[in-house]
Amino acid sequence: SYFSGESGAGKTESTKLLLQFITAISGGESNVGRRILDSNPIMEAFGNAKTLRNDNSSRFGKYVDIHFDRKSGRIVSARIEQYLLEKSRIVRQAIGERNFHAFYCMLAGMPSHDKQRLGLRDSRCYNYLCQDSESLVDSPNDAANFETIVSTMRHLEFTDNEIEEIWNLLAALLHLGNISFCEDLHECTDASKVKDTHRSELAYASNLLGMGHICLEKAMTTKRIQTAGECVVAQFLPSNASTVRDAFVKTIYDHLFRWIVEKINEAIYKAPFKEGNRVGDRHTSEHWGSSSGSSSSGFFTRSNTWPNSPNSQPSPTTSNITSNTGFSSTESGVDFYLNTHSSAAENGRLSIGVLDIFGFENFSSNSFEQLCINYANENIQQYFVRHIFKLEQDEYLAEGINWTHINFRDNQDVLDLIAHQPLNVLALVDEESRFPKGSDISFLSKLNARHGETNNYIRALSTVETRFGIVHFAGPVYYNVEGFLEKNRDTFNHDLLDVINKSNNDFLRKLFEKRLHLSENRPRSLTLGMQFKKSLERLMSIINSCHPFFVRCIKPNEFKLPNCFDRTLCARQLRYAGMMETIQIRS
Repeated sequence: SYFSGESGAGKTESTKLLLQFITAISGGESNVGRRILDSNPIMEAFGNAKTLRNDNSSRFGKYVDIHFDRKSGRIVSARIEQYLLEKSRIVRQAIGERNFHAFYCMLAGMPSHDKQRLGLRDSRCYNYLCQDSESLVDSPNDAANFETIVSTMRHLEFTDNEIEEIWNLLAALLHLGNISFCEDLHECTDASKVKDTHRSELAYASNLLGMGHICLEKAMTTKRIQTAGECVVAQFLPSNASTVRDAFVKTIYDHLFRWIVEKINEAIYKAPFKEGNRVGDRHTSEHWGSSSGSSSSGFFTRSNTWPNSPNSQPSPTTSNITSNTGFSSTESGVDFYLNTHSSAAENGRLSIGVLDIFGFENFSSNSFEQLCINYANENIQQYFVRHIFKLEQDEYLAEGINWTHINFRDNQDVLDLIAHQPLNVLALVDEESRFPKGSDISFLSKLNARHGETNNYIRALSTVETRFGIVHFAGPVYYNVEGFLEKNRDTFNHDLLDVINKSNNDFLRKLFEKRLHLSENRPRSLTLGMQFKKSLERLMSIINSCHPFFVRCIKPNEFKLPNCFDRTLCARQLRYAGMMETIQIRS
């Protein structure tokens, strides 16, 4: 089941209702089902944030694959895949927006003695949390949400030590964000160092990260370069050091978020086992934990290789959800009507997949993050168009059915512009990011020169304007290029990886375990745009292997008000989502 719609349309809440419904109808006593629901407050705390359009906006994509016993219909296992975390939000937010909820919950709900131990103060004291006066609004629920996060972590078998280490890392990131750099001289070369007034922040950060403050400062202000068999140390200017610091913080948070998701998976995933010539499930009455979504359903089964499953175990049979057909409530849980499906169900579990991903965004000022988010939404829209219009009309032709051709908008040309055709937008951002003297303005100049006459591209009206536009399926969006290259470079100084490797913080080293085992001949790091594109390709490959059902969420008004229905706004969303054409082809 694929939930789509504008930011703030209710995708995440609808997903939670759907998961509650699936859990209840498949046997409400399932500990696995309750644990799936318990994962929501944790993932929302670390992956959601307040934006201008939505007080609880998902800043990542979540695909939940729920596995059912093919005989009883009960939930026996599940796995969560996360995609495309907006990690740039850690260090920078738009005016009026907040960082991820977890930071505010920690500062509002953590006991005072723990905050004192971590050197924590009010949220207004941290650069990463108060970049403008409009973002300083604390939620009245932050303190209560802290207790919920901790309790659900315990339900999902996070140890007290792991929970403590998570908060320690968040505190370290806040201290790192308060470190500023000033100019310095090193052997007659321009260099940088931590400002004397920020030495206490450096001390807190280095202590919590388990590394010496001198080593940490050196890793943020210098870079070792291997040339012709010798090592040369390059000095960073203050602006470069700040960029390295921010990349360090983003990388740590990204690894922490991945670890949290995998920790949740350890509590909800059970590998099937082989008994004779069949794949079965152990009894589900084992020590599983707790929690709670509504909407539609319909099933399609197939043989599938479940990605990243431990030890390459036999995979579940997959399905996706929408509409009220396909199962009914019975005493034994979900009735899947197995006789209507292929024999693939005999070789594995049945599975329902639910995708919740950030919605289309168009603000007064849009940056690189919005370009990536809207590119993801263009991919989901193309998938919808292919299944609802292209494949359905092809089937009419194949079966010789008399029908009237339905005109629909194919957004493939927009996908080509952003990421597929030669010298596309993401490729040009990448190219310019790799030039030491590349700038946002030079990128915009190349973009205008290459795509000025391209359909769906809107060039800047003057040479002093720093915006370009793209006509998306949901309408035109103008992007301000200021900060594009800095965000895309996502510079991670490998000297920082060495510092992590030498850290006495076991938890931090565990987060980077796979990365630390890379060979010394490290490939050049992918830019943020390429990371995003690869992650999206991985998501789409999973989606393309499933039979889809689509849930369109419609935002009733722009002001987050109850009982307020804006007919013009709703009609616009229905039009660009292709609902009018969908009604025609299905009627």
